[in-house]
Amino acid sequence: MNRDTPTLLSQVMGMVPMVQTLNIEFIDFEPQRAVFQMADQAEFRDQTEGIDIGALFTLGETAAGALLFGNFGDYLDRVTPLMAGGTMTVDEVARGTITATATMVPTPAEILKQVDAGVRPEWSVDVTLADEHGTVTGRVVAAMTLRIN
Repeated sequence: MNRDTPTLLSQVMGMVPMVQTLNIEFIDFEPQRAVFQMADQAEFRDQTEGIDIGALFTLGETAAGALLFGNFGDYLDRVTPLMAGGTMTVDEVARGTITATATMVPTPAEILKQVDAGVRPEWSVDVTLADEHGTVTGRVVAAMTLRIN
């Protein structure tokens, strides 16, 4: 990891404004894995009495964004990290504390090698959303890129 944890958290808080609103909490970070958590809050439930899909997507986006800024935040003079798109699927109604675990397959070094070659890299970050019992409630796939400055 290129970024220290306080700097990473500060960047994520600044880049994903809903983090504070939804009370999303940092759990863990490694170069190819980030974990964040969100407690069930009555004000963010939908008509099913589960957590609203918008809040769940934001939780997934936060975990994916942590990988983006945690790995490439030191290179902002060379690249602009961007989430180019995202999709979400829902497997179960999400209730209780939800944990988002984001993983990416290419290593940061592999991605930077593309930048060094003048190629704008694109890759996916897969995020699994699971409740406190380990039941997968949904998945987010975030399309990431680094725009070369």
